[in-house]
Amino acid sequence: MYIQYGSEATVGLFDILPTFSLTKETLQLIAQHTMVITIRYVGAREMKRFNIKYRSNRKPGNILTFCILGFNSSKYLYCDLILHHRLIMKESLNYNKNTQSYYMELFAKGILNVQSV
Repeated sequence: MYIQYGSEATVGLFDILPTFSLTKETLQLIAQHTMVITIRYVGAREMKRFNIKYRSNRKPGNILTFCILGFNSSKYLYCDLILHHRLIMKESLNYNKNTQSYYMELFAKGILNVQSV
């Protein structure tokens, strides 16, 4: 499992984003399988770019999931969970939820998307 922070996502938000241990707990079941998961925290601009390119949607969403079955004869499933941190923070306030708890819900949503591949 890999965690990436987009350029906008690194400004003063490390204490809000889920830690590696929380993420590891959430993805523990997936770790038993032949999957490689990258979690990328991005800002509005990057999420909008992904949405336009892959979903023909001009609005940024809170999470996107992309998977590809291995390449170069690999049997691994490579998946990217892309999370728009500022939108997630805003939504957690609107839904009156703890930000980290809301992140965990979205991780679960991403994992369900992975399992449907």
